[in-house]
Amino acid sequence: MARYQKKGLVVSMARKNIKEARPPVGEKLAKAFVTGLDAPMAAISGVSHIEISGNSEAVIQGCTGILEYDENRIRLNLGKRSLLFRGDDLVMKTYTAEEVIIEGAFAAIEWG
Repeated sequence: MARYQKKGLVVSMARKNIKEARPPVGEKLAKAFVTGLDAPMAAISGVSHIEISGNSEAVIQGCTGILEYDENRIRLNLGKRSLLFRGDDLVMKTYTAEEVIIEGAFAAIEWG
């Protein structure tokens, strides 16, 4: 038996049931929660956040990989979707686990 105390309450449960006692929050419930708080969707884990400055810089959070990269096309994996930048002199200035920064002259941005 596992036993822990939280805010004055003592809770005991079989160790095999600990994970079952804390069900994962579903995506629909998380979206409803964020919508109810009038918070940005980027607050939900797994949702991409994209900021575009003019037609020359984009900051993308939530990228899980690079699918295609050359000076005229950059395609990013965003989990269930992909994002394609087409243009001239495209470069990836930053690629980290947190964000990707793309610069160049954007001609088009397409969801896939």
